[in-house]
Order: sequence, then C-alpha cells, then structure tokens
Amino acid sequence: MQNKAKHFALFFVLKMEKRKEQFIFFYIEEYIYYKLEIFIYMFKIFTYFPSI
Repeated sequence: MQNKAKHFALFFVLKMEKRKEQFIFFYIEEYIYYKLEIFIYMFKIFTYFPSI
C-alpha cells in the first residue's frame, strides 16, 4: 500500500514537472483531433441526409 502511494506521488510530481509548452502542445493536439472527429461525424450525417 505504501509502495503504491509512493508510485502515485512520483507520477504526480513527474506530471507536474512536465514542461508547460509540451502540455499546451498536447492539449492543442487533442483539441484539433476532437474538432476533426466532430467534423467527420457532421459530414457523415450530411451525406446520409442530403435533403437537410
């Protein structure tokens, strides 16, 4: 149990120590992927219902 807590603490510290730029880049990448997924979904809907 103590070992698990130590591991979690280490993971948290490593996560906090990560460069801000790297984190922002990852966030932007995720955001772009999310937007792209929505666009593809919308495109599929519009191709299914051309009358709209």
